[in-house]
Amino acid sequence: MWICISFCIGGLFPASDPGDEIKRFTFFWSYASIVLFFAGLYLIFQVWLDTGLFKWTIYLANEFTLLSMIGSILIACLVTWYWFRHANRQVQKIDYLQ
Repeated sequence: MWICISFCIGGLFPASDPGDEIKRFTFFWSYASIVLFFAGLYLIFQVWLDTGLFKWTIYLANEFTLLSMIGSILIACLVTWYWFRHANRQVQKIDYLQ
């Protein structure tokens, strides 16, 4: 399950191309969204559910083994497919012979 989660997280942070120009607002918004994401995880699991993220995933893996395996593999495949398509679009936009 955590291998698939690492694929999903790795897909969220793709490496940029050397010729890629990132605006300051985009750079700021990227880091702000990461901070908001982890703050949201903390609020959901520690405050609202009164459990931890790791404990919750262990519970899911123990109680719903087949469902959690299929779901995590499916989500990892979808995220990988999405970022592959995104990378192909970026390659089409950047002129490497500049």
